[in-house]
Amino acid sequence: MAYYFVITSLPPLILGTAAEISFEEFQRLVRLNIYKKNSPCLQLFYTYINIRNMRAFWLEEPFDPRGTLSEKEMEESLLVRTLMPPFVFDFLDRYESTQDRLRYFADLYANFFRYAIGKGDGFIHKYFSLEREVRLIVTALRANLFKKDIVKEMQFEDPKDPFIAHILAQKDMQTYDPPKEYERLKGIFEEFQEQPSKLALAFLEFTFEKIAELEENYPPFSIDAVLGYMVRLYIWENWHKLDETQGKTIVDLIA
Repeated sequence: MAYYFVITSLPPLILGTAAEISFEEFQRLVRLNIYKKNSPCLQLFYTYINIRNMRAFWLEEPFDPRGTLSEKEMEESLLVRTLMPPFVFDFLDRYESTQDRLRYFADLYANFFRYAIGKGDGFIHKYFSLEREVRLIVTALRANLFKKDIVKEMQFEDPKDPFIAHILAQKDMQTYDPPKEYERLKGIFEEFQEQPSKLALAFLEFTFEKIAELEENYPPFSIDAVLGYMVRLYIWENWHKLDETQGKTIVDLIA
């Protein structure tokens, strides 16, 4: 009943048109109606935002207010080692300087995706698998364009993972060809590689559409439907707030 009320209260989301709900309003609706037993699924996505905010914290950039930790709470969390999963603190121990933490932030992302994909199920598992694979493909495309060592770029990934093995198998090729389901990403990259803002917009549009496709595999009045809308609303807000500077930042974060 709670899922039915939440889902029927949510307005449609279409990129390029106004939304009748903000992420903050969505959060309030969920807090009032979703049982706590499902909060771990929601928390996985909030952890993702919090980890992105860690990078903003070290760069002294504005925080994304959609996370669960304020800038002050983030500082306290990193100091007293609380409110974040254990792999975050392992990362802090491996890289003690801010410079190294930023340089090797891909290591933290890799561990987050292993954690989230392993811990999540249903939609959230599929979503983080999608997000990880999009990031890896963009990394491979950029490495190919800028003649970077793809083995080094994938140093924090398991080379025995089939997806990683597919990327590494092309390390000596002149071009990188993604798996069939991601062929469109290569076209997007080639078309907008010199226009960061348009490139970021196109990547967000691709992910938005893929998420909508994922949602079709789950019951319409379920935690999976709520999570799907949550992720699409997050992307919708990112898409509409994008400007040239933010575009470059988002593309850098993707890869």
